[in-house]
Amino acid sequence: MNTTYVYVNPNTLDGDPFQVAEAAFKQADEVGRLYGKAINDAYNMARIAEMEREIQRGEEPNGSMFVETPLGSKLSDVSSMTNRTRKSLKAVGVAAAYNPRNPPKEA
Repeated sequence: MNTTYVYVNPNTLDGDPFQVAEAAFKQADEVGRLYGKAINDAYNMARIAEMEREIQRGEEPNGSMFVETPLGSKLSDVSSMTNRTRKSLKAVGVAAAYNPRNPPKEA
């Protein structure tokens, strides 16, 4: 499945500064989600390539051990950092969008 995403310059969005900040952070989160998916897809392709190298060396392919290789470990770290960044962006986005004249309603 292919995904197309159009980035919109937040300077062109309508709304007050708080609404625009909220939209900008939602957009950043969506870009982060797509980046995370791309990292996971790249991880899977790198794992398949490593298994092919194992076959070419005459070894039994073992994809489950890829995470323990330097490349697999690094890609796992990048994926974890991406997830942490998205969580941080959500919290910062709430703060950036806070409008003191129109605070969120308490549940």
